[in-house]
Amino acid sequence: MSTLTMAQPVLPPALDGRWATLMGPQLHLWWQRARQRRQLAELSERQLDDIGVTREQALAEAAKPFWKP
Repeated sequence: MSTLTMAQPVLPPALDGRWATLMGPQLHLWWQRARQRRQLAELSERQLDDIGVTREQALAEAAKPFWKP
C-alpha cells in the first residue's frame, strides 16, 4: 500500500502575508480589462463609429483573454 502525504505550499518569507497587497492591483487590472472588453463587444455600430473602431476590431479586442494587454 502507498502513503500519500499532502503538503501545503509555502510562500517565501518575503511574500508571506503580502501576496494580497502585491496581487491586488493586478487582479483589479484583469477585472477591469475583462469588463471593458465585454462592454466593447456590446457597443452598437453607431457607438463604434463614434470612437473610430470597426466591429471586427471590437470583436478581436473582446476575444482576447483578460490577462493579455
